[in-house]
Amino acid sequence: MTGNRKAIFEYRRQHPDQFPFFCETCTPLRRFKLDPHKGQHDKDKHGISAVPFIEYSLPQIRVIQNIGPSSSFFSSSSSSLGSISANELNSFVLKEIEPDTAYNQSCKAVVDRLCQFMQNNFPDHLRPSEVRKSGSLGKGTAVKGKSDADLVVFLANFRTMSNLRDNLKDILARMKVYLGTYDSKNAIYTEMASSSLPAREYFSAALAPLQIDFVSGVPTKVKTLIRLVKYWRKTEFEESTGLQRLPTSYPLELIVIGEWEDAGRPQNFNICKGFYHVLRAIVHYRSLKHAWTVNYNSNHVSNDEYYVVDPANPFNNIMKACNCWDMVAEKARAFLQKPLFRQCSSLDGWV
Repeated sequence: MTGNRKAIFEYRRQHPDQFPFFCETCTPLRRFKLDPHKGQHDKDKHGISAVPFIEYSLPQIRVIQNIGPSSSFFSSSSSSLGSISANELNSFVLKEIEPDTAYNQSCKAVVDRLCQFMQNNFPDHLRPSEVRKSGSLGKGTAVKGKSDADLVVFLANFRTMSNLRDNLKDILARMKVYLGTYDSKNAIYTEMASSSLPAREYFSAALAPLQIDFVSGVPTKVKTLIRLVKYWRKTEFEESTGLQRLPTSYPLELIVIGEWEDAGRPQNFNICKGFYHVLRAIVHYRSLKHAWTVNYNSNHVSNDEYYVVDPANPFNNIMKACNCWDMVAEKARAFLQKPLFRQCSSLDGWV
């Protein structure tokens, strides 16, 4: 090892807050700024491959103890408790105080993502053995839109209270570094931009939670249409064999969402009409140009002839995963002649 490299590694060892990821195998200790750097080192040096878990809502998290719910849960038209009558009290409690399904799911999702991030990305000496909800959310007495999520973190590597107390300041500082700085999606996208095409595949897998979040956020009726299109795909095609690669579920999900958005996001649309327009979009797949900016501001595939950009990965035109779109388009064209669509009174629009 050259003297320059030795100096670099020594500098990293002396600045653990700047280089929090470290190799558990190398002696002397080697530190890294980002988890993907460590992952590449583990693969090249030790033959260990791992896909990191990517937390994608860190800006919403107040470090360690309190996770504030989104302000969207505060009703701008809330009535004052002092202004209602006795007859209105029950309905007031149900509407303004009792947590509804959306609130409970939002809190659970944020807590679960934080717990998974800590379990998967913290180094061994900070990795919790257990994370428990406490406070009003843990006890089931939370008020909608006005309660934090308090977490109790159990650290297995500290055997005595005095040992924990002596190290608590350093523990909290290091946790804040991990939670507030590292493994953010923007850092991942920046590193992907300078990575080779094969290396980007590792990041793509790690960004899968963003894909789930995007698709799961659409209305129930859109999901019903997605299931219908996926059923069509499963029943009208023989499974891919040899070199033929049929579209998987994810491209079809995004095509449905993109076409629904282009139609103006109708909430109570006609399923038959929606199905018709999605199949027409597949017939004319070379005209597809769907992209989203929910996770990034610009993509790297807009020069392609046609594209449906992965909302979690600005480098991924998911249309390229299928190599037989012409055949799929012909199947869709033939299916549009089925009695199902002839029985619709009108196929203009989605409503």
